[in-house]
Amino acid sequence: MFSKLLGMMITQFCKSRKEYTPQGIDTMDQESLISKSREYLQQKRYVIVFDDVWKVDFWGAIEHALPDNEGGRIMITTRIRDVADFCKKSCLVHVHHLQPLPPNKAWELFCRKAFQFELEGNCPPELEELSLNIVKKCEGLPLAIVFHWWSSVNQG
Repeated sequence: MFSKLLGMMITQFCKSRKEYTPQGIDTMDQESLISKSREYLQQKRYVIVFDDVWKVDFWGAIEHALPDNEGGRIMITTRIRDVADFCKKSCLVHVHHLQPLPPNKAWELFCRKAFQFELEGNCPPELEELSLNIVKKCEGLPLAIVFHWWSSVNQG
């Protein structure tokens, strides 16, 4: 599983700088991918975001693929406290606990984003039940609310 993730990471690194992906990346073993990732990122400035991590052992497996230099920043988002606590054990980490929005503010944010160009940011009655379900599913997390709105717009 981590070999596939490492291969995708290296591919994205190369793509972001409009460089060619190393040949044979799909068939490299995990050790080679770790080495290639470290080599690629060495002496570069970078920000890498791992979003919505669910497994505690994720950081333990991925941290070896990232060089120990001052040029990089890593952001991991998770809903699971044990994941955040595990990441803190192995490196200098700041954990920021997001506070969910109260239900009325979450609803207001969703409506402002979803209906910003129509109805002055107000939800049409025929979409109210569906919209309330989306907001409830997001549990007051602003990024989740905005992402759900954005992904529903882009699927249609």
